[in-house]
Amino acid sequence: MIGIIYDDAYLEHKPPRSHIENPGRVLAIIRSVGDYVAMERPINNIDEWLLRVHDANYVKQIDEACSMGYVFIDADTYVSPGTCKAARHAVGAVLRGGIDKVLSGEWNAAYAIVRPPGGHHVGHGGRALMAPTQGFCIFNNVAIGAVYAIEHGISRVAILDVDAHHGNGTQEIFYKDPKVLYISLHQDPLTIYPGTGFIDDVGEGEGEGFNVNVPPLPPFTADDAT
Repeated sequence: MIGIIYDDAYLEHKPPRSHIENPGRVLAIIRSVGDYVAMERPINNIDEWLLRVHDANYVKQIDEACSMGYVFIDADTYVSPGTCKAARHAVGAVLRGGIDKVLSGEWNAAYAIVRPPGGHHVGHGGRALMAPTQGFCIFNNVAIGAVYAIEHGISRVAILDVDAHHGNGTQEIFYKDPKVLYISLHQDPLTIYPGTGFIDDVGEGEGEGFNVNVPPLPPFTADDAT
C-alpha cells in the first residue's frame, strides 16, 4: 500500500504577493489523488527533531518572522502567519509517513504532499554553502527524516535527490556523515541556482565517498540522457 500524508495547514503558507510557490501546488496534487490510497495527517510534536538538524537560533529567527506576518527572509523565500505551523507539519509528514508507517510495515511507501517545499536548500543555519537564498525552503524535511530514521534503528540512509537544483543544504548537513549517502542529480551548477554541487564534492573525513553529485547535467537534459 502507498500512503499519503497531507494536512490543510499547508494551505496557510501563503505568499504576500504573486509567487510561484503558492497553495495551488498542493491543491493540484490532492485533487488528483484517488480513493485507492490511504491518507494520514502528520505528527505535530517535532521540535526535538527539528533541533537535531537546525541551529536553535535559526529556528528562533523563523518563528519570530512568522509572528511578524508576511516577511521575505531573502529574495526568494517568504514566511506568513501560517508558515511556522505548515513547516512543522511538513517535517511531521516525513516522520509519520516516510518513517513510522513504512518502518512498521503498514505501508510499502509513502508520499508526503507538503508545503513549504522539502527544504534541500536549507542547511544547519539557513542558507548553505554561500547560496544567495534558501530557494523557498524553511526546514530541511528530508534531512530531519534521515536523522529520525537512524535514531529509530535504520543503520544507513540513502537520499536520492532528482531536483534540477543541487541540494546544497542537504550536502552541508551530511558532508561528514557516513551514515547518510546523499546522491544528487542536478543541472550544471555553473548554469543554475544555487551554484553548488560539483563532481569533486565527495564528503569529508568519515563522510568521504558518501556525497555523490552525479556529473552535473547540461540544461534541458531529458530521459534520453546516458
